[in-house]
Amino acid sequence: MIDTSRNAQESLIAILKRKYNTYLLEHKEVMCYVFAIMSNIFFSLETFSVKKVQGLSVMQISYFRCLCFFVPNYFIAKFSGEEMLPKGKLANRLLIIRGLLSLLAQFFYYKGYMILPLAEAAVLFFTNPVITTVIASCLLSEKFEVKDLAACISCITGIILIIKPPFIFGSSDNEGQDSWEIKFLGASFMLIAASSRSLASIIIRKVSKQVSGLLVTLHYGATSSLFAPALIVNSGSMGTLTLQNTSTCIFLGIMGFLGQLFMAKALALTKASKVSIMGYMQIVFAYLLDIFINDNIPDWLSVVGTVLICVTLFTSLYQNLTSKQS
Repeated sequence: MIDTSRNAQESLIAILKRKYNTYLLEHKEVMCYVFAIMSNIFFSLETFSVKKVQGLSVMQISYFRCLCFFVPNYFIAKFSGEEMLPKGKLANRLLIIRGLLSLLAQFFYYKGYMILPLAEAAVLFFTNPVITTVIASCLLSEKFEVKDLAACISCITGIILIIKPPFIFGSSDNEGQDSWEIKFLGASFMLIAASSRSLASIIIRKVSKQVSGLLVTLHYGATSSLFAPALIVNSGSMGTLTLQNTSTCIFLGIMGFLGQLFMAKALALTKASKVSIMGYMQIVFAYLLDIFINDNIPDWLSVVGTVLICVTLFTSLYQNLTSKQS
């Protein structure tokens, strides 16, 4: 007697997969934005969850996130037949360096989010495109134009409006010297994270023609997962794992992985420039989460600084797009 149930099930899966791919091709202009929006929602939930982790060090949180990146990507690469190692020693070395830079960025990224309000931390981190331009002009000899200088000055002005140094704005009754120092420390963490992410992006540019995006993500998870435990032990700041903080760490790691997965889906359907623009929705989501869940309403100077930085980033992105098309 022939068991046809498995064949019928496989046929059903094949039919659903074909219909799904057909739908994507017919509606890719809409679905690319759907995937990008979902990606940014997941990324926002990841960063929001960081503040909810109690009793663990930032490096322990980063380690959970790295594991949640490595394990699913490993099985995806294995079942899709992707090569685990790129050809060439230079590419492997660059991917290891990129993994360490991303781990460093993740560490300071979470540190900044634990200190600053969600909205302010998000907009400071998103200055990384401008930082990438500056670093690329130094390391890759890319042309640094007047518009790039104007973007840097505009972003610096926005950062000053957000952190509000007392030697410029004076100290208010509600915020003392300690409050300013803490805010400055948090802003420094986010800018270090943005700079580390920028260096990692430059390395990705170097190896993008040799390796796939899946392999880059896989190596990030593998490298970070290997080095993070040593950093945790060396720091001596090991918190006790409980059901609550462990589940929260796993949740934020899964949110980060889903954000990366849907971002890759969006990039497969449209140009990277469109997806990059949608990435700034994280700032909007951060403001909404901060206001309605954390009950933290930003002051008008922070709003002005955020708008100034966002306008600068949008303008720079638009100028880069138009210059490429001409």
